[in-house]
Amino acid sequence: MLIPIPVSILLDLELTADEYTICYLIYDKKYGLLLKYNKLIGNRFNEILVKLKNKQYISYNSLGNTIDIRAIEVTDTFIKLLSGNDSFEEFHYTFPTKVRRPEGEEDYLRINKAKCKLKYRRVVRDSKPMADHLLKCLKFEIKRRRNNGTLGYFKRMYNWLETEEWKRYEDKITELQTSNPEPKREVKDRYGTELL
Repeated sequence: MLIPIPVSILLDLELTADEYTICYLIYDKKYGLLLKYNKLIGNRFNEILVKLKNKQYISYNSLGNTIDIRAIEVTDTFIKLLSGNDSFEEFHYTFPTKVRRPEGEEDYLRINKAKCKLKYRRVVRDSKPMADHLLKCLKFEIKRRRNNGTLGYFKRMYNWLETEEWKRYEDKITELQTSNPEPKREVKDRYGTELL
């Protein structure tokens, strides 16, 4: 597996090649390679994980000193680092790489990147709000399918764009926002709290 390392960006962010490689392997769910990398760098591995969590590139819960590698996830901060300022790249990196279909076979969802990019550009048309909206709907679907155990039914990226899957989640997101509005601060009847 080849991992392109953007050295100038890493220098600006004060990230080492080891830290970036670990994040990338977590992002790509290459747990076998991650375990081999762990053996290669030894005791520093856990220190690097803690540092990456503090920098908010990864998130995980640990039991004492034990960290389940499969429970580590990269954050939006790392995905933005991967994508630069290209909204398609952020969308692409957020989209699930592969799923296990109900029949038990693995299926890759981000195939034919060039074709997907053209379709994405036609949908978004250089609109930042539309790009943000697609990303929000995508994240909502991922979270919902993880919670429901239905990730195996996730569409491939091109089909997701072609069938306008984000529209299935727009109303649900709006519904959630209106049913769970931001809590209002309660103002007690105190001196100086009312305007005349």
